[in-house]
Amino acid sequence: MTVLVVVIDSNNFLVKGILKKLIKYAKPSIWSYEEMLSRSKKDNTSKKVFYLTPAGDKILVSKVKKLIKDNRLKVINSLDLQLFDKPQFDEIFARNNINYPDSILTKSSAEAVDFISKHETAIIKLRNDCGGSGHFIVNDRYAYSSGGKKYFLNFLDGCFTERREIFRKNLFVSPPFYIQKFIIPDNHSVWRAYIVGSEVKFFSTRKRDFYENLGDYIINVAKGAKYYFPDGDHEVEKLCDKFAKSINLEIGAIDFIFHKGVPYFLEVNCEGVWFLICRKFYESPYYNSKKHNLDKFITEHLGEFDKKA
Repeated sequence: MTVLVVVIDSNNFLVKGILKKLIKYAKPSIWSYEEMLSRSKKDNTSKKVFYLTPAGDKILVSKVKKLIKDNRLKVINSLDLQLFDKPQFDEIFARNNINYPDSILTKSSAEAVDFISKHETAIIKLRNDCGGSGHFIVNDRYAYSSGGKKYFLNFLDGCFTERREIFRKNLFVSPPFYIQKFIIPDNHSVWRAYIVGSEVKFFSTRKRDFYENLGDYIINVAKGAKYYFPDGDHEVEKLCDKFAKSINLEIGAIDFIFHKGVPYFLEVNCEGVWFLICRKFYESPYYNSKKHNLDKFITEHLGEFDKKA
């Protein structure tokens, strides 16, 4: 089966990088969105689609998804996973009996306040964003940002745009509110399993050098964390492999933490539509090109389809 790569933003530097490696290792068919539209269904039936759209043009992406469904094309990664919606991940974890932090999605400020009071400390997240963007660790009075600042927490009703507004010493949050129970991770580390071919290829952890206030537990490279490469846990590796296969995650990443030795899954990052997997780990002094070359693993996996055809 030939791999079809639909390129929507070929000027993006991330796309240029992956395309260069795709051509080197996999030799896929590379079409623009317009080319895909112009081809007949007969041209598409023998291909499997892996498409790159990091610019996030949602209208164009929706057209690509419709085209894929209308033509019944086989897709690398299920379309449902590519929505990148955190409450949806919670539902997927629950269906697969995976531990995850207790969470709530609500439009009611009263329910939001009750949830925080129940858990004493929680984390407010934007449901469709990543990289720690829009995250605040909160208690019943204060919100702490990853930048070390503390604000008075205010929930708003009636404005359904999921906004975060800071005015003086106040954080104003509008619904819908997506809130998770805050769990301090073992060793202050967030783990990531890198999935290619629905199997774990390697693990990374992200960790900050210091933890002076609650906001420092928003652990992301964009917020000052650093990458490390542990050997990983064999039982968790088997769990990730099984989970990836069950949800048709062919190429992507699974974020999780350990708390008192128990793994808790946080979210699934799906390579392709939003190009979500951070490549900053390449800059880590602990990076090993033989063990941690994600793009090589991806392109070699894509190349396997032509060998099987």
